[in-house]
Amino acid sequence: MKIYGMKDKSAAKICYGALDKKHLKLKALKPKKILDLGGAGGAFSQQLKEKDETTITIDINISSLKKCKNVEPCKNVEPVLGTILKLPFKQNSFDIVLARAILHHVPKELDVSLAEVKRVLKDGGVFLVEDPCYLNPFAYLARKFIPSVIHDPNEKPFIPNSFKKKISEYFRITEVSYYCIFSYPMPYLIPKLSETSKPVARKIAAVLYHLDTMLLTSNFFQNFCGYIYILGRKFESAAS
Repeated sequence: MKIYGMKDKSAAKICYGALDKKHLKLKALKPKKILDLGGAGGAFSQQLKEKDETTITIDINISSLKKCKNVEPCKNVEPVLGTILKLPFKQNSFDIVLARAILHHVPKELDVSLAEVKRVLKDGGVFLVEDPCYLNPFAYLARKFIPSVIHDPNEKPFIPNSFKKKISEYFRITEVSYYCIFSYPMPYLIPKLSETSKPVARKIAAVLYHLDTMLLTSNFFQNFCGYIYILGRKFESAAS
């Protein structure tokens, strides 16, 4: 049985909804230029785009980038073929850089990646990071024992405290949030159940999510989160 794959939309909204909407508050910053790292068709960054903004998604997968031209609402995002390890942009180019579930694909080159983000981000610009974490027991078991076509076998999620420390070497961290311990696998497990069982399972997902919310106020349980959200700002020139 695969945990990773098709998600139950109702359970995903319960378990991941708060995280999925977290980036929307960045619209208040009224950014003029946004870069979405590994953004594929640009569905994530498109949500921040206003009329006069320039939004670019960069990805190594050309087939994913082609969706920008043909699929609503992503066709208004500019696709660029490239890698986070050598961004084809000038320094101080972007107000916001988004890295959603991308950095754990380049764990050995994390310093190179963060240095590149810092280079292209304007002074005072915002860096948003969302990444899965290593110590969540359900995610760990799934990666180790359950095959998946949507996860790179070379990806290596981070230990939360070590990850935060590394990002703080390049950016001034302004916010950190933690999501999902016991509720982590529910959106993936529910599609495997019978239709009559799904409503009850969704209620269980909601209970587990609220339990996670309480537990994740503790430093101890934060180590076992399924996902971590970090907002950082580029050091001002005088502080670099």
